[in-house]
Amino acid sequence: MGALMTLFTLSRMYHVDIYFRWCEDPSVMNAQADGLQPRPRQTGFNYSQEEFERRFVPPQLTHMKIVSSEFVEQNSGFLQNMSRVKYETSEAGLDQVYTTASKYIKVYDFQDHSNFIQNYRVVARLVHVYALKNNFKIMVRDPPFYLVIHMHAGDIDDDGHPSAYCTSTVVREVIQTFWPFGSLKKFFVISNNQTRARSILRRYTHALDFLEAHVSGNLDYNDFALLLGASGIIQHANYGWSSYSNTPAMIASVPLIATYNWPTRFDTIRQHGALPLEFYECGTLDAFVERLRQKYAMYDEDDLD
Repeated sequence: MGALMTLFTLSRMYHVDIYFRWCEDPSVMNAQADGLQPRPRQTGFNYSQEEFERRFVPPQLTHMKIVSSEFVEQNSGFLQNMSRVKYETSEAGLDQVYTTASKYIKVYDFQDHSNFIQNYRVVARLVHVYALKNNFKIMVRDPPFYLVIHMHAGDIDDDGHPSAYCTSTVVREVIQTFWPFGSLKKFFVISNNQTRARSILRRYTHALDFLEAHVSGNLDYNDFALLLGASGIIQHANYGWSSYSNTPAMIASVPLIATYNWPTRFDTIRQHGALPLEFYECGTLDAFVERLRQKYAMYDEDDLD
C-alpha cells in the first residue's frame, strides 16, 4: 500500500493515468523475477484485488488503474508502449515515505516536492475516510479510541533479541498512563507470529487483546483496516520499519512509535529528508505519550465505553 499511495499521489498531482499490476501471490512474482525459490513463509498468498479496491480505494482516484496479473499476461502488448515510473534509489522504503518519495521517483523532469506532500495529504484523507466508512461503517470524526501493537516477526525469525527493542518499556509506559481510565480495554495486538508476540508481551496480557494471527491472504486486510482506525500504533519490527504499519500511520496521521533500538530505517529517512511527523522512536517516547494524551482528550467518556 505504501507504493500505491505514492502512485496515487503522482497520478493526482500530474493528472496522468498510472497503471499498477496487481500481484495476487507475490511469491510467484518473486520467483519469476530473480529465479529463486520462495521461502515457505512467503507462499500461499491470495490477495483479492476486488476486495482490496472495495475496502481501501476511493472512487475519486480515477487516474490510478489497478490491473490484474492475469490481464497483463493475456494482453502482453498492453503495457509495452507506456513509460515506466522510474525509481532512482535502492534504499527500501524511501519511495513510500511522503517526505522522501518525490525525490526518488521520477515521472517528469521536474519534481515539486512541496506539491507532492500537499497532494499526498489530500489522497491520504480520501483513502482514510473511505476505509473507515467501508470497514467500520463510521466517519473519520467518530472512531473509538484504541491502540494497536504490531509485532512483526522476520521472514526467518531474524527480528533479533528482545534487548534490541524498547517494546516492553513503551507498552508499560502507555499502560501506566492510560489504564486507570479504562481506555486500554481496547488495546489490540496483531502479528504474523502470535506465539512470539505473547512471549515478548507476557507481562501485559491482562491489558491486551491478542487477535488471531493472519500470515497471508485477505484476512490481512482486516488487520490493515484496524491500523487505519487506530489512535496510536506501537511497532515492533526489525530495523524499525514495516510498511504494513508505517503506511497506515502516514495515511491516517496516526502517531507510531518504532521500538527498534539500534540504527533504524528512520535514520536513513533523515539522511534523505525529514522524518514524517507521525513517526516516533525510543528516544521520543515522552512525546509519543503526550500525542496520545492529546488524542485521548478529544474523546468523551461515552466514546470510550
